[in-house]
Amino acid sequence: MKNVRIGNLPSTRPQASKDCRHCIKRRIQCDRSVPECRKCAIRKLQCPGYDRVQLRWKAGVVKRGKSPSSTFALDAGSRTVMEEIGEISAPSSSAAVPAMDSQLVASSMANQSVSFTLSQNLLDYFDRELAARLAWLDGPDNTWRKIIAPLARRSSCVHLALLSFVATHMSCTSSADHAWTGDMRTLGHRLREKSLVSLSTKMRHELDHNDPMPDQRRMENLSEIIAGMLSLCHEGMVDPSSTAWQIHLRACRIAIDRYTLAVRRGTDSGTDQLVHEVVELAAFSDLSSFKSEKHENTAACLSFEKGSFWGFTAFMNQVTALERRLSASLKKGAHLEVDMMPWRASLEHTLMLVSAEASATLAPSLHERFQYVIETHYYACLIYCHQALAGKSEAAQVIEAALDPLLGAIQTITSWTTTEFTHDVFWPLFIAATECGTNEQRRNTVQASCRDCIEKTGFWCNSAALSFVQAFWDRADSDSHKTWVQYARDYQTESKSFLIY
Repeated sequence: MKNVRIGNLPSTRPQASKDCRHCIKRRIQCDRSVPECRKCAIRKLQCPGYDRVQLRWKAGVVKRGKSPSSTFALDAGSRTVMEEIGEISAPSSSAAVPAMDSQLVASSMANQSVSFTLSQNLLDYFDRELAARLAWLDGPDNTWRKIIAPLARRSSCVHLALLSFVATHMSCTSSADHAWTGDMRTLGHRLREKSLVSLSTKMRHELDHNDPMPDQRRMENLSEIIAGMLSLCHEGMVDPSSTAWQIHLRACRIAIDRYTLAVRRGTDSGTDQLVHEVVELAAFSDLSSFKSEKHENTAACLSFEKGSFWGFTAFMNQVTALERRLSASLKKGAHLEVDMMPWRASLEHTLMLVSAEASATLAPSLHERFQYVIETHYYACLIYCHQALAGKSEAAQVIEAALDPLLGAIQTITSWTTTEFTHDVFWPLFIAATECGTNEQRRNTVQASCRDCIEKTGFWCNSAALSFVQAFWDRADSDSHKTWVQYARDYQTESKSFLIY
């Protein structure tokens, strides 16, 4: 029997980030060659590749006759998993946008379809009310305006997913007195189901090795999959009754793994921007995730290495990664000390870069207000890195000095009559809240600000983070010495996860 000596293979060959399914099943070491492993090839086996995974959709996509929790296999042999619930108008980029009409929504529900007019109403709401809340600072480089909205005009799966996100956000932020609120919620769920059907078809095409596809078309396919899943992830984040964002974020990461292989043959700036959007969201998700299996990939690393206007997220992500490594070492009996000086210097450098970029691009009046947002994230990162990495005495001194300026900047932002930056302060609010447990007045103030931010932005996923903070405040005396990071590690063992957004 022929064999492959992995040590003799060229080290520069393209490699996948994990073993193929055949090698895993046979319990042998895979050479991870792309597009198929050589151990399968010499045995004349069809290598299944490295992407065939199973995702469990918690709602929407189900096999006929099965419960909503049935497993949906993303492989080339998957069948259509649900009946179409109706036709939706083709995406279009031009139309008059009339006011929202309750009869229009009710009619769409009765016909199980979305009319052209209602579709345009939803996209107008997205452009006017929602897109600005999806970027640190709204502008021409906002990924949702620059990449996802144009994709929605020519891709049915992105169009359906984006409409689902918008409809759900409208229903969860509108007054219950509106006649269309209940129907809009149901419409959002049905649009989600239809978008999952469309996305599953696109995924099967992407995973089908027998269906040759030009590199450019493959890149477009991956962009649509990532944009669609990212939209569905945010749809789960604004639905108070849903935790589906976890499943959709995992799907985004799987698509990025696929993109990592494609990126070797050439990059696409639009897809790069989508990848960066997912990586930033994943960084906030990983704050409360302590699973040993990490979704690290080349595309994610490149996304942060290339840098962005908002460098604080990359800094936060680096702190999280080191904290996980320190915790793993501690379990093995090795206690490692961290020199905090380089971390503080790195944060100061990030502050300088972000401030300089904001000063160069923003009008003076806007820059003056945005400077408070920059301050909140600087102090939040300063506190977080000492909570996660520093010794107790060093951390206590730095945190005590940083907490008052952080709370002051937050109070200034939340006191404004405008809400243009309200969506930017929940992460700083969360970090401030973790240090207010012994001060009842501060607890009440921070708690009220958190609830106000959730109601104004519509991102109800943050309510789980607030519940965690409240549990952290009320923890038993035996846990009183723990930081919120240490407490969260134990908290997750109770199957409670949250996203700070």
